[in-house]
Amino acid sequence: MSSEPDNTVGGRPERNVLALNSGSSSLKFGLYRVGSPRTHMLVSGEAEGIGEAKGKFHAKDSQDNSLLSEAITIPGQRDAVVRVAKLLSDLKMPAPVAIGHRIVHGGPKLRQHCLIDGAVLQQLGLRLRTNACGASHVCHPLRPAAFSWASAGGVF
Repeated sequence: MSSEPDNTVGGRPERNVLALNSGSSSLKFGLYRVGSPRTHMLVSGEAEGIGEAKGKFHAKDSQDNSLLSEAITIPGQRDAVVRVAKLLSDLKMPAPVAIGHRIVHGGPKLRQHCLIDGAVLQQLGLRLRTNACGASHVCHPLRPAAFSWASAGGVF
């Protein structure tokens, strides 16, 4: 992931941000260009049926045109994040400079929007191993956050 802005509009940098929203058996995603007067969706989609025998992965472009719809087995949340990364690469989408993840409840001390770093992951009770997501004690909705954080070099 690059720390440089992708483009500038009116002297203001535009950056690409990947948003993730995971549930127990799904992962919704969107790649957005932000920084100009408005936010522009580049690609969005969902991995459904994660951990089930019959899953589905689909994506659409900014014009709501289907880019991909496939029936696949997605064993876990980490596999869903990897599939999103492969899709973005295959589509030659710009790399995000930030990854956002919706976390519904961060506990008694995390009550405001914040950057997710090692301290925040520790506060959430996540312990990262070398392989980032192999620990079975990491609850499903937070696995994409932990994996994405590790894949991004520890920066959201």
